[in-house]
Amino acid sequence: MAERDSTGHFGGLDGLRGVAAMAVAANHAYRLLGFQLLAHGYMAVDFFFMLSGFVISHAYQERLGRDMTLARFVQARVDRLYPMVILGVGAGALALGMGLGWQAVLPAALLQFLLLPAPFLHAYDDFIWPLNPPAWSLFWEVLASLAFGLFLFRASNRVLAGIFVGFALWLGAVALRWSTVEVGYVAANALEGLPRTAVSFTLGMLLWRCCKAGLLGRFRDRPAPGLWLIAALLTAVFLIPGRSGYVDMLLILVILPGLLLAGVLSGAASGVWRWAGRISYPLYLVHFPILFALQPFLRSEMRAAERGLWFAGYLAAALLAGWLAAVCWDEPVRRALRRWRKTRAAAPGGMVPVRPGR
Repeated sequence: MAERDSTGHFGGLDGLRGVAAMAVAANHAYRLLGFQLLAHGYMAVDFFFMLSGFVISHAYQERLGRDMTLARFVQARVDRLYPMVILGVGAGALALGMGLGWQAVLPAALLQFLLLPAPFLHAYDDFIWPLNPPAWSLFWEVLASLAFGLFLFRASNRVLAGIFVGFALWLGAVALRWSTVEVGYVAANALEGLPRTAVSFTLGMLLWRCCKAGLLGRFRDRPAPGLWLIAALLTAVFLIPGRSGYVDMLLILVILPGLLLAGVLSGAASGVWRWAGRISYPLYLVHFPILFALQPFLRSEMRAAERGLWFAGYLAAALLAGWLAAVCWDEPVRRALRRWRKTRAAAPGGMVPVRPGR
């Protein structure tokens, strides 16, 4: 198997997840800059789905087949995802409610706390998850996790490969239709988020199975790729100009899997990479409320230098908010949930505790 740190985590992948989260935050600041900074920044979401397939397989594949029930798996995924969903949607509702009015925001908030779309609230472009637009990907992430716990974890390699190929053909048709795979978050192509998610998620599962089978063993004695180089290459992917369905499919099927495997081989991460991985998920869900809060201060006649200063300030605020969300909310809440479940399990007739997963 590939290199992990002492906690069983793939440190290189944690670092790359942080790079992808920062790319998403920068990519969504097009109203601040007046242009799209990262033309392919949306590919970070496909990389997230691929990472999820890989990491969830590593954390739960063998346990689901041995001593973990579906209910415990779902419980573990809810504990991992929902603290930040509550904070992210709540912050988005607060930021928008002051301008749009609470009567308009409350019905959408009730749906989005369940990760459901609210297409009736037109708050920021045409997103159908308006209070926190990145939540669209979490909707599909939850469905992918359920599919994993129900049947994907026990699928044979041949069946899993067949599922991957089928969804890849569907996604290829989507890419040709729209000249991009940037779909899933607006009403016009909401259903097409399914093949986009399924392709990368099942590919991540297949990559983990390849690693588990020792197919990367031949690279053990070679110098491991540096994480800075891998991160630079991943950033270069996000910077690719223009739109092309062919390019997007090449990135999903070849380039991003290659970078994921390079991250696996890079070994444990430390310092800034560990920090980037730690704040990646909180950053993903707190940056849009900051954009909402800044919206009233933007003027169409702002000069490039002024826009640059706003952008720099926004990024600094988003990184700080991501760190504070991780330290003051996400991690403490998840620790409290683990303690509560252990206490409950220790009580007479209690359940067996779920070990914390990825």
